[in-house]
Amino acid sequence: YCKELLEFLHKQVNGLSEENFTVRQHWRVVEKYRDIYQWNALSELNIKEAIDSIGSLVFDRDEDEQAKRFDQLCINMELDFLKNSTISDTYIQETIQLARFA
Repeated sequence: YCKELLEFLHKQVNGLSEENFTVRQHWRVVEKYRDIYQWNALSELNIKEAIDSIGSLVFDRDEDEQAKRFDQLCINMELDFLKNSTISDTYIQETIQLARFA
């Protein structure tokens, strides 16, 4: 079970996008744990480093929740366009951010 868990965590870290602003803030640690050998002998300090730096970057997203969020953003953008003949930059940025995690 331990080996499967470590492989899962390694895969999650490898799936992080270098283009994501939040990921770039922790890039040194992300890059370190992309190396599978770093997962072989984790010290307490390594575990703390991984949790503190990249723990919030990798999480299991509920696909239905993501789909609902996307639908809500689309509706808000349509309403914004109907009211103002333009789409708020906030909605555009939220949509881009959501797409990066998809």
